[in-house]
Amino acid sequence: KVPTYTAQLDRPRRGQGQFLTAQLSASAMAAPARAFAQSGQQLAQAGSDLAAFGFKKAQIGADNEAQAAALKLDIELQQMQQDFLANPNMQQAEQKYQEMARLKVETFKSGLSNRLARDAFRSRAAQVTLRNQTSFSKANNARVVEQRKVLLTNDIDDALTYATNPSNSPESRAEVANLGLKTLDNALDDLGPEEHAKLRNDFYQRLAKNSLISAINKGADAEETLNGFRDNKSADPIVSAARQNLRPGDVDKIYREVKSSTDTARTLADRRQKRERKEATLNYETTVKSMVDDLKVNADMADPNVATEFMTQTDDLMRQTLDSHEGSPESKAELSIQLKELRRKHSLDLGVLQQRARRDAAVRRVDEDLRGLTSNVFSDPSTL
Repeated sequence: KVPTYTAQLDRPRRGQGQFLTAQLSASAMAAPARAFAQSGQQLAQAGSDLAAFGFKKAQIGADNEAQAAALKLDIELQQMQQDFLANPNMQQAEQKYQEMARLKVETFKSGLSNRLARDAFRSRAAQVTLRNQTSFSKANNARVVEQRKVLLTNDIDDALTYATNPSNSPESRAEVANLGLKTLDNALDDLGPEEHAKLRNDFYQRLAKNSLISAINKGADAEETLNGFRDNKSADPIVSAARQNLRPGDVDKIYREVKSSTDTARTLADRRQKRERKEATLNYETTVKSMVDDLKVNADMADPNVATEFMTQTDDLMRQTLDSHEGSPESKAELSIQLKELRRKHSLDLGVLQQRARRDAAVRRVDEDLRGLTSNVFSDPSTL
């Protein structure tokens, strides 16, 4: 039995009816166009991405080139720092370094292959240049300060050398000392307050200490000089003025240091002078013995003038020996005693020789007289 579909043929019983034909969709009609457009967009995006990647590669290549150039620039600028820091003219070194640094940057930039590399190098070069310029300026400024200190130190040393010499007048010593202090004060901005105060205190300490040492070396009594300084009763106005600017701890420190130095120097000087006295007495005795030996051979020891001449010669030799001795008055006095003792010893020896010579001469004369008398009596007995 063939089924029939009457529902499709019947008039609709409710609603407004239904279309029997298929309906057209606008979105369906537009789908091919949209697909085509999307395809074009995808192609355009792919091209854009490709171009962007190519540009990125160019940027990376340019940056690599710029980085390599910046590294070389950094190395050359560092070497240039060392070269210009050797220039004794600090101001000229600063100017020349800046000029040469600019030329180096331009030289490296002109050697790059394209604009991208030059643009990338510009920022890198700025960093490298700034870093090296800062480093150079810091080192060069340190040289300026150090050189300022060297010049200042030389000026202060010269002032103290004169001001601490007791051979110069107190007025001139005071004037030079004040000039040294003024030089220090003029350097306040370069030194800073802390360093300036330190150097000023050091100036007063050196002024007092070196004045004390110089006075003692010139022959002043060490104990009296040091006690005068410690008790603020120094006879030296420069020492007194310096002491007024010292702390009690500094005074005690200087007293101990100078006393220790003086004691040590005295011990060393005593040893040296003792050694020199020993050498001087040995040379003196050797010379005197040679003189005596020469007299034994060549002089008439019975002649009283021999002793007189010997004493004169030994006196002259003693005076020369004392004059050549670079010792203290005490050491010279000790040497004089030793030399006189040696001369007395050899004078006694010479006296013994002269007595013997005179006795021998007297015996010879008696012998000669007896022989003459015997001969005369033998010839003429009446002469007896």
